Amino acid sequence: MNEHARDAIFFYYNTDDTFRKSLVYQKRYQREMNNHNFARNIANVILGTTFIISSLTKLYSLQSFANTIGDYLHFLGLYFLKGNEITIATVICVGELFIGISSFISKFAQKTVWIYPIAMSFFTYISFLNLTSLYGQIESCGCFGELIHLTPIESFWKNLILLIVSLATLLLTEYDKYKHNEK
Repeated sequence: MNEHARDAIFFYYNTDDTFRKSLVYQKRYQREMNNHNFARNIANVILGTTFIISSLTKLYSLQSFANTIGDYLHFLGLYFLKGNEITIATVICVGELFIGISSFISKFAQKTVWIYPIAMSFFTYISFLNLTSLYGQIESCGCFGELIHLTPIESFWKNLILLIVSLATLLLTEYDKYKHNEK
């Protein structure tokens, strides 16, 4: 046993109980943080990859996605935006691509944690309106362009699952910030 290890053991057994409890707490906290980081990283990869694939498949067939945007504008009664479908489609695709890429950059990852639930809440709301519409549904949501066609129910469940994942990511991040500041 080396000198430093012997001093550490001596220090540990000759200190008061509160210090020993704080060491145990620090080890438990570090384990908890590692578990949260792993779960948050997996969720970020899932969300980021989904956003990137979604944007790239929509950009591949931008005119088709613009037609879907036109259907949604008509469905929602936003007639004053007619004629701007290609611009709106481009903004959505570029925005999704930026959000997806920024989730993999640690500098921006903290901010995308707040953007994901906002975006997914909007998409979930729109897919819910389409699902429960009495005036006819839009057959394919256009979530993945022409690559994958999702029915309204599939689109709603996909958005709901991604919303839950994004909220879990947000809660884990905020919990870790709270615990870090508490310490």
